[in-house]
Amino acid sequence: EGDAPSALVTEDFSFYTRARKAGIELWADTGIQCLHEDRQTRQLFGLLMDMPQATGAVQPLPDTPGRRVRVADIGAGYQSPWFGNPDEVEMVRFDGQEETQPTFRCDVRRLPAPDESFDIVHSRHVLEHFGRAEIVPVLSEWLRVLRVGGELRLNLPNVAHAMRRFLEIEDGRAAWDQYPGWQLYGSQSDRYDYHKTGFTPRIMRNLLAAVGGLDPVEVTTSDDENNLKFVGLNKPITQ
Repeated sequence: EGDAPSALVTEDFSFYTRARKAGIELWADTGIQCLHEDRQTRQLFGLLMDMPQATGAVQPLPDTPGRRVRVADIGAGYQSPWFGNPDEVEMVRFDGQEETQPTFRCDVRRLPAPDESFDIVHSRHVLEHFGRAEIVPVLSEWLRVLRVGGELRLNLPNVAHAMRRFLEIEDGRAAWDQYPGWQLYGSQSDRYDYHKTGFTPRIMRNLLAAVGGLDPVEVTTSDDENNLKFVGLNKPITQ
């Protein structure tokens, strides 16, 4: 009857239009979202918890008047966080898989970027995919491309919380949940998604102190304790 979805809108739009015509009152629960997937590229679109739209708080950006903030998203995968509008922020995506359509396809242990060329270096759930002996060299390489005064932002699985959850499941105090296993070992959905190193708040603080050059070295946990978060400033080298 002429109400078929157009190529310019989604099935959701058609569904809600029909529901409203049927007299159904529509409500939106903004605490629940689904990710939308591009059928051709498998790129996922949605809100991440570090986006200002999700948390209600605008993420602080370095003081860079007169030019766009440059953000390196390392191991970007199919998702990159929102740091600001494109006219204010230049997002450069580094990843080893061509299908994620990165700006640079590369081994993220060796970034094809000049020294101190980014205001923010961001990495979400990437560092755990490297072996223990690689962690400090990898972090040092990421800091190489971060300007003095810029921010290093890391998100990692909190294996201390995952192990506690495993024990609760084993003791019958919690229902079966596969997520702790993903935190410890990776989801193993492809040959890349295996975890080689585990991080706790103390381990992460010690590693960041070993790398040096960051102020402050402060590690926090997400509200659900599943993940570790770190934001540190790249300090100038003192003679």
